[in-house]
Amino acid sequence: MNAGRRTGAGFLMVLAISGCVSLHLFSRSVKNNVGQMLPSLELKYMDQKPDLKGKALILEFWATWCEPCREGIPALNEVYKTYKDQGLEIIGITKDDEATVRGFSKEIPIKFPVALDPTNSVAGLLGITVIPHTLIVNRAGKIIWEGTPATMQPGDVETALKQGP
Repeated sequence: MNAGRRTGAGFLMVLAISGCVSLHLFSRSVKNNVGQMLPSLELKYMDQKPDLKGKALILEFWATWCEPCREGIPALNEVYKTYKDQGLEIIGITKDDEATVRGFSKEIPIKFPVALDPTNSVAGLLGITVIPHTLIVNRAGKIIWEGTPATMQPGDVETALKQGP
């Protein structure tokens, strides 16, 4: 078993311990986005906007007040650490304001870029009505997986990294 798979397994174990059943119950979208191309994202990043060209993406819709979201962030940090050098970018998308997120990240560090969507326009465009909600997008910009961090598998991320340019 390679290091990435061990880390992925650890990521899944953290989520299992932290309440993956509750995470799974909270994710919902009014439409199925799998198979669709990711639309252009008009987001305000808290820090520098990441270069997304040719990268696989995990879009994580979350909020500071959402307990399952809070519990999933350390595991997403591990996924980011494992796969970012292979071309993965994770973007945490929240309706919360910047001051709230910065205060929150002192308690629970967020190692991936965070984007602010104060009007929920991106979530609305994708039909996302409940958080946490995760989309995996391949390098070609196609959404290949949708669900929660608790149901995401390392193979889902690896597939996204292999598909596209």
